[in-house]
Amino acid sequence: MCLTSPCSRLTSTSVAPLAFATEGQGVGPTDQRLNQMVVDGTEESRQAGFDERKSKVYEDHTARIMEIFKEIGYPSATLVGEEASEAFWLLVQHSDSKPMFQEEVLLAMKPVVLAGEASNESLALLTDRVRINTDRPQLYGTQVEFDVSLGRATPKQLEEPRMVDRRRAEVGLGPLWEAWVRCGNT
Repeated sequence: MCLTSPCSRLTSTSVAPLAFATEGQGVGPTDQRLNQMVVDGTEESRQAGFDERKSKVYEDHTARIMEIFKEIGYPSATLVGEEASEAFWLLVQHSDSKPMFQEEVLLAMKPVVLAGEASNESLALLTDRVRINTDRPQLYGTQVEFDVSLGRATPKQLEEPRMVDRRRAEVGLGPLWEAWVRCGNT
């Protein structure tokens, strides 16, 4: 697998919504594939230099989506198409080196969700990601630590753990135990 960024092929500093619709569809799956390789414990993900190459891809994607966000704001499904909008959200999720950018996108995403142009679930995931990346406990239990050697995922620090399932239900997420089972925990 080549760990080069599809974003790097694009040199324009200006992006029209239609252009991002095409661009965004290629980069989201690349990010997701890199994470899945780690979770699956593939041989490539254990090779020297993999983490650095993965980080470089994420950095390139982050730089590009920051440009896009500056130009068009949150790319809603109506503006760029559902697939590209979801790809943008995924790339923001993986922009952990820029938590203030993630938080800025989170604020811009809220009215988009209220308008039905992005999902409550995605908002909850980004909310938790921002909180974890800014040293605050998460609300929905969506951010986990995965121990590849044990094949187990456990949620990172939770705010008021007894209330987590109530908060999850409010945004359309199932109970936390169901998520644990999907992550391979029994």
